[in-house]
Amino acid sequence: MLGLILFAIAFGIAIVVCRRATNLDQDHGDLLLPLISQTLDATLLLVLMIVKTTPVAVASLLLGALAQTSMPDLARSMSSLGVLVLGMLCAFLFHILVFMSGLSWALTHTNPYQHIRGMG
Repeated sequence: MLGLILFAIAFGIAIVVCRRATNLDQDHGDLLLPLISQTLDATLLLVLMIVKTTPVAVASLLLGALAQTSMPDLARSMSSLGVLVLGMLCAFLFHILVFMSGLSWALTHTNPYQHIRGMG
């Protein structure tokens, strides 16, 4: 991964150097920058399509798994899921009301609960 990042940095520097060199000669067209720009646009379009279709894929996987489980297993799984959701909600509330409020008070020496009350 580091090699890819270093190559991308070196390639970007090379593009900038080539562009500055071709700006001295106005007759020479810049072909590399539009190519890279169109490649970026195409890549972003593909990523956007993947992001938009991901919820459908996840729902299909979940429904397929639910269809293959029996009712007692499903009830046990849902009760475990309820415990997990309750634990996450408690953790979120602790994070907001205790940790972030304490950090806010330590950094600003103001009452963070007035700010939280004003948000609602």
